[in-house]
Amino acid sequence: MLSETDEKGAYGPYTQSKRKDIYQAYVKSLVEQGLAYPCFMTEEELATIREKQESENYFLVCTVNLQSIATSLLKKHKRELKTAMNTL
Repeated sequence: MLSETDEKGAYGPYTQSKRKDIYQAYVKSLVEQGLAYPCFMTEEELATIREKQESENYFLVCTVNLQSIATSLLKKHKRELKTAMNTL
């Protein structure tokens, strides 16, 4: 049996908190390809949407309208986004 600090296998690290660099590299790549975008909603706005959707028994889904707004913002602020992503 492995302890909490032992890791075994070819694709580690296996502890999520130790995979931050891996996740950030993928996020950066997806944003650069236009396949992902940042969310500009506040925590409160997201919580309100989540509560409403949970009360109506359906999952949180980003609408096409929000995606098109975010895509437009990305195009407008691409230089600032690249700078921000490089600091992660």
